[in-house]
Amino acid sequence: MSNNTRRSREMKGKKRWPARALALFAIIVIGVYALVFFTGSKTAEPKLGIDLQGGTRVTLVPQG
Repeated sequence: MSNNTRRSREMKGKKRWPARALALFAIIVIGVYALVFFTGSKTAEPKLGIDLQGGTRVTLVPQG
């Protein structure tokens, strides 16, 4: 195999990795969004935990 053929193959591999990285990132973002949307009340807002939903409030006051 000649050096020229090997070099052109290496250049093709170097040009592919940004597209693959962007595709992987897009798949991850779509997957996370799908998890948020399809769990809970079918809205695009994440389901809040018990500590973030509001309700009971505790105020600490120093004794002295």
